[in-house]
Amino acid sequence: MRKALTLLELLVAVFAATIVMSAVYVVYTRLLGTYTQESSYQSSDIKRVLGLEILRQDIENAGLGVGKNETAIPVEWNMTKNELVLRTLYDILDQKTSAWQIVDCSSGSANVLVNKFFPELHVGQAVYLSVNGTIASGLSSYLTCPGNGTYIVYPAFTVSAPSACSSQYCRGIIYQILNVDVPDYCAAGTGELIREVKGTSQQDPILDCVADFDVRFDWDLNGDGIIEQNERYLPVSAIGKISATDERKKLKLVTVFIVVQQGKRNRKYKFTNRLRNAGIDFTARIRARIGKNWQQYRWKLIKFSVKPMNL
Repeated sequence: MRKALTLLELLVAVFAATIVMSAVYVVYTRLLGTYTQESSYQSSDIKRVLGLEILRQDIENAGLGVGKNETAIPVEWNMTKNELVLRTLYDILDQKTSAWQIVDCSSGSANVLVNKFFPELHVGQAVYLSVNGTIASGLSSYLTCPGNGTYIVYPAFTVSAPSACSSQYCRGIIYQILNVDVPDYCAAGTGELIREVKGTSQQDPILDCVADFDVRFDWDLNGDGIIEQNERYLPVSAIGKISATDERKKLKLVTVFIVVQQGKRNRKYKFTNRLRNAGIDFTARIRARIGKNWQQYRWKLIKFSVKPMNL
């Protein structure tokens, strides 16, 4: 007959089981934490990819539909405000602004040669550029010829957004870090990288938990058509006063730097990586902006370069 377990044996068995279960629980919570964190990373990464692609295309299309004799700068970086302004007639988030036509006015009346308007698109006013890219009419009634010749016609939806140019109608697309609808898991001192259309209430969040935003130019200082080492990643302070004419000739590449938080705060984690690129010490900037707990977050430096195609 099998002997029953003594109380001492039962206590030892319960103690051993408790140790095993404690170990299993620790492993489980760590795996769950890792899974949750990775899920958070993946969700953030999807939004980040979409947001960065919008920003990239906005820079690429800066100057589209803006005449060569317009004095407002197509790509303008304000170092004091950390604000990027892009002047264009094309707003990637407003499909109707991608429309255009080529119109022949040589007979005195408008004859549409190439039509890239959408069906049922209602256009009241338009910008007329000559074939050499200069402004023929900064804003006039649609299909009212500014003179004899052939013109590229861009619809001007002035009700949707006021003009950000001086000699013609154009839109101003602005990027800056704002403390607007920042998720509660973002570190204090970070904000949302917001895309807005100048003069409107439209504000679209592009990236969450942004700690820094900077823009540098590859600028042909000597006008030889070649970007030397000393002409790369220049701050606007190193270029001096910029005119629209100079920018169209000398701006070769726009490089964007963004520092974003990855995941949530982890009090057991210590961030030790050095975030430095193109001579910019982003680590020092983050430390100053976030404060003493900045190392309890994971940080990522995003860098990408875009060639504006419409200057």
